[in-house]
Amino acid sequence: MVIWKLEYDVELINITKKYGNTPVLSNISLNVESNEFFSILGPSGSGKTTILRIIAGLVKPDDGLVKIKGVDVTFLPPYRRRVGMIFQHLALFPHLTVFENIAYSLRIMKIPENEIRRRVKEYLEIVNLPAEIYAGRRINQLSGGQQQRVAIARALVMEPKVLLLDEPLGSLDFKLRQHMMLELKRLQRTVGTTFIYVTHDQEEALIMSDRIAVLNNGRIEQIGSPSEIYGKPKNRFVASFIGEANFINGKLAGDEVFVCSFGYVKIPRVNTSLNGRAVLSIRPERIRIGLSLEGLDNIYKGEIEEKIYTGSYVYVKVKVSEDTFLKCLVPVVDIENLGLEEGMNVAIGWNKQDIIGIFED
Repeated sequence: MVIWKLEYDVELINITKKYGNTPVLSNISLNVESNEFFSILGPSGSGKTTILRIIAGLVKPDDGLVKIKGVDVTFLPPYRRRVGMIFQHLALFPHLTVFENIAYSLRIMKIPENEIRRRVKEYLEIVNLPAEIYAGRRINQLSGGQQQRVAIARALVMEPKVLLLDEPLGSLDFKLRQHMMLELKRLQRTVGTTFIYVTHDQEEALIMSDRIAVLNNGRIEQIGSPSEIYGKPKNRFVASFIGEANFINGKLAGDEVFVCSFGYVKIPRVNTSLNGRAVLSIRPERIRIGLSLEGLDNIYKGEIEEKIYTGSYVYVKVKVSEDTFLKCLVPVVDIENLGLEEGMNVAIGWNKQDIIGIFED
């Protein structure tokens, strides 16, 4: 019987890295599949960029292995890895045209000129910058989004096995960043290249990624799909870092009961070794609010403390006990229909399956 071994595009195996006496990465292991959009998400200083630079060969790990397409490249120089990289500040040459920027590395590799022209034209079309319009322009004649696309084309024209992106949208304004998120996702699907994307922005990771690794203090807290990371966080850090979350302090009083300052909470049956204090977590959009609620597992009385408009939705802060406030995310139309105002007494509630986690206090 033949047993097929799955070949990953990138494998990190027990990677450890220190700068001086300061640990940066601690026993990092992850696999990135072929044609996957994989994001590494975490706060500043968590080690995200160091992982990317280790994959690229710009930094050597103190311990562990790096494999690309099943080949150990841990000690290979960057130019032998067939990996492209896009930095936050793009590093485009302002004195060269769009065509010359994209062709630069191909000329260093002494690719025939007709092949260079073919490739540059092809990748300009892929990033929606038609060569007949943009090839002759200088970089300072382009918008921020167009410069971003030139940087992507310059990286892709080398036909890398893997493309590494280090917070490339960080300098763009909100509207352009939103547009480029969708554009990057489209490009990745079009070219079929594996993307490894580093960001501290949870929205970017959730929108674009097939899978996300959440990093904290040089350790991986969780790897999963966006829906898994958001809906089933493994610990309090992941729940708090990805999106908004309410945390309710209390303790378990059986397999399906949680006790807190405002009463008993029905919870899904938990298989946990937690004893004593614990923290329950629920997303604001999972909490329903009204003048009266029926049919929910958990219903409580409270007072509206604050309303914060965000556009289509309103964050409503509800006081349910002297020391506990819960944030609810409510569509504006519901706020208007219910006539909800600050100081009003309301009912809030949720079903037990809406609880996303119970963690150690």
